[in-house]
Amino acid sequence: MKIKSTINLVPLILFATLFCELALAQTPEIVINITGRGTGADYIERGKTEELPVNVTVGQTVRWTNMTSNGVTTSHTASARRRDSNNNRIFNTGEIEQDRIADVLMDRELFEQAGGQPGGQVELDYICTRHPSQMGSKIILTDSDGRRIGGTNQVIRVRKEISSLTAVEIASLRRGIEVMKSRAVSNRTSWQYWANIHGFPGLSSDPLWAQCEHSTLHFLTWHRAYLYYFELVLREASGDPNLALPYWDWTNHRSLPLIYRQPNNTSTNSLFQPGRTMNNGSMLPSLIVVNGLNSAMANTRFLRFSRALENSPHDPIHGLVGGVMQRIATSAGDPIFWAHHSNIDRLWNRWLALGNTNPTDPSFLNREFTFVGPDGRETTIQVAQLLDHTALGYRYDDDPVPPIRVVQETDVLATSTSMNDDPFTQLGYDPHTVSLDLPPAATSVLDEVSPTIETSDRIMINVVGIQYDQMPSYVYGIFLELPEEDIVDERRQLHYAGALSFFSATHRHSDGDADHTSSSPFDVSVDATTAIARLRAAGVEIGDHLDVTIRPIPLVPPPGQADDLEQSNRASAEAANVRFQRIEITRER
Repeated sequence: MKIKSTINLVPLILFATLFCELALAQTPEIVINITGRGTGADYIERGKTEELPVNVTVGQTVRWTNMTSNGVTTSHTASARRRDSNNNRIFNTGEIEQDRIADVLMDRELFEQAGGQPGGQVELDYICTRHPSQMGSKIILTDSDGRRIGGTNQVIRVRKEISSLTAVEIASLRRGIEVMKSRAVSNRTSWQYWANIHGFPGLSSDPLWAQCEHSTLHFLTWHRAYLYYFELVLREASGDPNLALPYWDWTNHRSLPLIYRQPNNTSTNSLFQPGRTMNNGSMLPSLIVVNGLNSAMANTRFLRFSRALENSPHDPIHGLVGGVMQRIATSAGDPIFWAHHSNIDRLWNRWLALGNTNPTDPSFLNREFTFVGPDGRETTIQVAQLLDHTALGYRYDDDPVPPIRVVQETDVLATSTSMNDDPFTQLGYDPHTVSLDLPPAATSVLDEVSPTIETSDRIMINVVGIQYDQMPSYVYGIFLELPEEDIVDERRQLHYAGALSFFSATHRHSDGDADHTSSSPFDVSVDATTAIARLRAAGVEIGDHLDVTIRPIPLVPPPGQADDLEQSNRASAEAANVRFQRIEITRER
């Protein structure tokens, strides 16, 4: 089967000066316009179903995806009939199997040898094989690094902080969510279907459900792809072509944004979610959103940064917001989930702006994730295409410009031991301190920790074998060398190492239980290197033992509700029955 396509060649005029005209004549920028629709074959950009031109610069990579909607296994070939004097085609994908991808370089030399000239036109026959009636080929433009781009007329939309949204933008956001919620879960563009892609409280027969990445190397990359495709679906549902997801900057706005809790009913406010603890105006504790974030941002290796950011503030905020946000299996059903994760995505950019870099290992870059687009059809994206968010068509309102090394070898430096026959230690609502003896080898490692120089070694505090009966209404903080006397929050920040929350633990069970149970123990690790350096700089001596204290970090209550919150949290602690087996200090090299 042949599909005839006319390719127009135009020069790219960059400047109007004589010098630039001369430079352009020497190295002309040749742009190819690919257009056309064959019988049953759609050539579409970014999943769109309508016919449209695709602009490709010679020397650029074009990615073809062979997609079928009728389940028929077939092959597809995209190639230029026109050849040069050596019988080479300007481009040729070769046969692509169903739901596979082929990357092809639009070769400048071959193009010119075949007669292509700036300002002229070359007619090429576009060849395809065995197209069934419902098969479509998706053309996606990529740059030389394999990252997706949006073509010459790409629109970069701005993700704004919630407090700066206009009334029109709020209305579009609410309308898009309302339309998605009105669709049946069997509709791949429905609210519940997309919530289920992140997590599902049970065993799912849909391969796209419950695929989120938590406590892995791809926590940040998978969630960026998830936000990206959800944003496309939400934009279509809203009818607003300018819609972009907002982000919740909980460092500067510690209460749940007002538009997510007022009006406080779902019939008039699709952003409202019943059951949230923070619907009453409570504030997130600064230990989580300030100290936890600062500690995470201090890491210069991608995996360490990602892991620390997930530990705190990401996980504790899920737990403290309350309601469906507390569990991986249900959290994406709360509209605040998307604003929370947009901020996490934004903080990845801020970390890169500090001079840090993403991984470059092929095993990292070639990882693929599968989602669905606004048309409900499956689409696949590689991690390499996700590292530059502007290539995905968005930026943040305070954006810098974004651009992985991994080491994981550990030595156990010290371990707590039980003093009785009960292998578990209870964690209630009162502080609990474990004093770990440090042998000489451990103290020498800790002595090397510097507040200004990142060493290759990291000091990890591991709480091992955690179990609970019910999800508590608060999170725990892990503190080092915390004084016995009660101290104010500002002083306590000096000793804060990280958070022990239960959000990520809910990902580890798949038996359909409504809650994580004591049958599934889990561990929490926090990077204490920054905290140890901070304590040493403040004059705190760490000798032959290290005190590790675990104490609750609750929400900050509205005025006049402190006693009620204390009573509620103590009741929650009793019902939660949190316990652990031991605490370890390890060195990660």
